[in-house]
Amino acid sequence: MSLIEHLKTTPEEIRNLPIAVKKVTLVIFIYYLSWGLVIPFLPLFFFDVLGSYTAVTFISALVTFFALFWVLPIGKFLDRYSQRKLLRLTLLLYLPIWPVLAFIRVLWHAILYQLYHSVVSAMLWSSADTYNRNHALPGKRSEAWGFYDIGKAMSLIIGALIGGALLEYILDIRLLFLLIPPFLIVGAFLTSKYLPEDPLRADIKVTEAIGSIKWKRLYFKGIKDFYLTPGLAKIWPFIFLIGFLIYSQMVMIPLFADSVGASFLTIGILFALFNLPMLMEAPFSVLADTWSSRRLIAMGSLLSAISLFGFGFSENIAVLFPLSLLLGLAIAMLIPTISGAVGNKIKSNQTGELNSVFIFSQGLGGIVGLFILGPLADIIGVQNIFFISASIMFLSAILAWMVWERRLTLQKNIHGKIKAPVNIGKVRK
Repeated sequence: MSLIEHLKTTPEEIRNLPIAVKKVTLVIFIYYLSWGLVIPFLPLFFFDVLGSYTAVTFISALVTFFALFWVLPIGKFLDRYSQRKLLRLTLLLYLPIWPVLAFIRVLWHAILYQLYHSVVSAMLWSSADTYNRNHALPGKRSEAWGFYDIGKAMSLIIGALIGGALLEYILDIRLLFLLIPPFLIVGAFLTSKYLPEDPLRADIKVTEAIGSIKWKRLYFKGIKDFYLTPGLAKIWPFIFLIGFLIYSQMVMIPLFADSVGASFLTIGILFALFNLPMLMEAPFSVLADTWSSRRLIAMGSLLSAISLFGFGFSENIAVLFPLSLLLGLAIAMLIPTISGAVGNKIKSNQTGELNSVFIFSQGLGGIVGLFILGPLADIIGVQNIFFISASIMFLSAILAWMVWERRLTLQKNIHGKIKAPVNIGKVRK
């Protein structure tokens, strides 16, 4: 089957996703729509308040840094407790974040804010991601993850455009923060009323779930279990690198665009273009399961390197639009392929624990990237840091070709029987 024929099967594959996956994607769409209004402009807000790229990247990384301490126990907790109940609670715990953010004036305000934010964000990431993984069909993890990320991408695209227009013509950014709580209330309501509950976890109490956590050597055990799961050790570098790529560029691109005179609306459009190719995650996720995940990883890493080199050479705002689109396309290739590969190797009774190691590893990549690139931007200029990022992603492309698992992809028919390898020559996965 050719590449084009594989792509033609995408609509049918998406229609056949479990209803629980579709519903949790709707909840995440609403949650990220609230974030989409402000994410492109938060680096600019923190730069105005704190005054340096180092401080901005430090504060931006801090939420992920703190969250690393919470995700593993939360993940272990979710292997027993209802992911639906925790997701609903988390959306409500987010409510006070936005009014508090509007009143930040100095560094220690921002640190306290990010400390609280890290707890609720770790709860949300873990509960929503684990719910999605647990309700995806075996062998179809990439497709479920791709559809899930499409929900995020659509909300971030819409939010960025609306947020940019509001900031350009109507509101101050602090007032924009106050528009967020209604989205969270709607998300919590939908989670409570419409998200299917796992009957095995419905009656488990919080105290029972907490009591099931073996706190001694918790962090060591989670990481050890991840590395002892066959195949995950080779995937880990790419989890780290995709975290580096996404977390750092979501901060550095708005800062760079602002430095060359881009308006709020222009920055919103750049951010929307950055997320637009994420809508292609569905076909890419199908290709990861039915064609060649190895090729997608190498191609995505190479395209991201090309885009980042382009940012390093150009100060023309018009050129930044296609570069943002190309970078988003590269990430759309990488995310479902890597996430699906992880999901296909995780045992169902360890989903929460090992998914938390996945989040931990991705966050660690983002933290390292931000801690390095922010100070360097103050020293060598914000534009020059894109050359560093590009070089790292070029090495990722080489690494993918060398170490990603090499095997022929087998395709299953609707009766679950194994067919012959797809007829496209010796394509290796």
